[in-house]
Amino acid sequence: DSRGASIPDGFRKLMSSFPKVVRVMPKRLLAKTLLVLYVEKVMSDASRADAGKPPLSAPQLVAEFFFHKYGLRSLMDWHIVELVESLRHYRDKTTAKQLATGEAYREDGTDLP
Repeated sequence: DSRGASIPDGFRKLMSSFPKVVRVMPKRLLAKTLLVLYVEKVMSDASRADAGKPPLSAPQLVAEFFFHKYGLRSLMDWHIVELVESLRHYRDKTTAKQLATGEAYREDGTDLP
């Protein structure tokens, strides 16, 4: 079955559906989402270490984050695909530094090409 073949294996194992998502997040939303996920990962790792548990993998944390945010596995799957496709879209066009510092968009918040 080739369903989900474009999704990285770590995510694919956690998903129950592979929706076709054509939406790409605006750079500002992608930057905000990545920052929130990074902070969640740092906090989760610290909390799990204090409890003597191993850290969650990045895909596990992302899946858990979207599931808790949206409450449905189908929406979790949709947002995972949206995140993956958005990262692919900007991969060669925007650096992480540009996203983090705001250099990837204009003062009014619209994306630069």
